[in-house]
Amino acid sequence: MPSEAEWEKAARGPATADGQARRYPWGNARPDATRLNYARAEQDTTPVDHYPRGASPYGVLNMAGNVWEWVNSVYAPYPYLADDGRETHEGGAQRVLRGGSFASPTANFVRCAMRSLSYPTRRREHIGFRMAR
Repeated sequence: MPSEAEWEKAARGPATADGQARRYPWGNARPDATRLNYARAEQDTTPVDHYPRGASPYGVLNMAGNVWEWVNSVYAPYPYLADDGRETHEGGAQRVLRGGSFASPTANFVRCAMRSLSYPTRRREHIGFRMAR
């Protein structure tokens, strides 16, 4: 799984021409039914290629909505510091979830910067993962 920093980079892409970060993977336009699965519009998960208009600048799909995604990082407050222990893999510490899900009630939950957390043993229909290499 990606680290939290890797996940956010894949979702946001490079800074825009004016140096600003994207609010959502596709840019700053408000979420809508052509870009992602959230607010229970579909009532369940959708295939990974169902929302091509929601792709990140790197072409990565479903970085917002569908399922919250586990990342490999232990939950710690920002700012992100790679050497502060959050990339250790010991014990059952709470891990970060990113991206929101089909069950996320508002657009706030599907922003690139939104974070949640849970214990690695938690299983829910709206939580999944993404593999990275």
